[in-house]
Amino acid sequence: MTLTKGLAQNKSVESARVAFISQKISLTPVQAEKFWPLYNELASQRMDIRKAIKKLMENMALPAEQTPENTKKNIDQIAALKQKEVNLEKEYFQKYLLVITPRQFSDLLIAEKEFQKILIKKVSEE
Repeated sequence: MTLTKGLAQNKSVESARVAFISQKISLTPVQAEKFWPLYNELASQRMDIRKAIKKLMENMALPAEQTPENTKKNIDQIAALKQKEVNLEKEYFQKYLLVITPRQFSDLLIAEKEFQKILIKKVSEE
């Protein structure tokens, strides 16, 4: 896959996610205007955290990094990053509730899982 094709595919997936979630949680245009920037901020920050965790995990697999001290340090950093992600979600969940109703928030959590299942199914069929 070329870089251009991959970027186009990512954009297509994100457009489908926005449409799917917007429909599933019945976002009004006014809500959507406020909700999607928050959603995208959280997604971006989550991605940064997960990339950092992945890098630490890759480092732990390197033979030179497998000293007890380095391993403990990496484990502590991973735990701190996971805690940071939990704290971030808690913060953004409160921000969401200033824009959408609790019912819409509940529907959002369900819609995200549904969309993920659809994506996994589609990828496995290809």
